[in-house]
Amino acid sequence: MEDVDTGSLRGDFLAGTAAIIESGPDDHDLMSALANAARTDPELDRAQRDILVAPMQRAVEAVLDRAAARGEIAADAPAREFVPELLFASLIAHKIHTGDFPDRAYLTRFLDLVVLPALGVRRDH
Repeated sequence: MEDVDTGSLRGDFLAGTAAIIESGPDDHDLMSALANAARTDPELDRAQRDILVAPMQRAVEAVLDRAAARGEIAADAPAREFVPELLFASLIAHKIHTGDFPDRAYLTRFLDLVVLPALGVRRDH
């Protein structure tokens, strides 16, 4: 997602979620197993944060930095710090609540109705 630059915050997030959708259930199952194992293994927990979480957070920050530079969001948007967690949580929570891995339609609605408004982006439908 760090290299994705469509020219808009929404476009960048949608393009970035395409990779998530493509990897889908197989990666979700693996990530769930890793997260569960990391609960009792501090070394695995640290490695998971360094190898998986930190790069995702940097990628989201890069997308948000570009959006701020374009004037789409305020550089100091209060919800900005929560966006990586919101994106990650949406994947986990949807699977838990529905039994299904989120598809493009769900992730698009989540971006449009939760993430973008939290950042102060208004979309006229």
